[in-house]
Amino acid sequence: MATPIGPVMPEDKPAEATNRHSAGTIADATALTDALRAVVVEILNLITLETRLAIRSMLVALLAFLGMFVLLATAWVGAMVALTLLFIHIGLLPILAVLMLVTLNLLLLPVLRGFIRRCLARLSYPVTRATLINALGQLRGSVAP
Repeated sequence: MATPIGPVMPEDKPAEATNRHSAGTIADATALTDALRAVVVEILNLITLETRLAIRSMLVALLAFLGMFVLLATAWVGAMVALTLLFIHIGLLPILAVLMLVTLNLLLLPVLRGFIRRCLARLSYPVTRATLINALGQLRGSVAP
């Protein structure tokens, strides 16, 4: 059996196959980058559309609220005028009837303030915040320093 003379060299890979492989990898990376860019653009377009719809809905809701406020205010003024006329008809002096209704309105302010505070407390999402704080505490507890 013949032994080779000199060091045995592994077979060299053809340069053509290596170039095809790197060209395919670059093409794949470019395609992936283009696909990711398209996805990000579509997500940003969706966010923009939803933001526009949310703003439009908010404006419509604010206009409806303004209309409701005007109707409620005129109804309240009408009720106060009717009560004043009733007190005058009963025999109270007009100034006393007006003062009684002003006092009634001022006494109702703390009640309304308490109602608004309770509503605002619900807007702070207490259950969601407690859940997130609890989840964060569990996450911190599961990760060892």
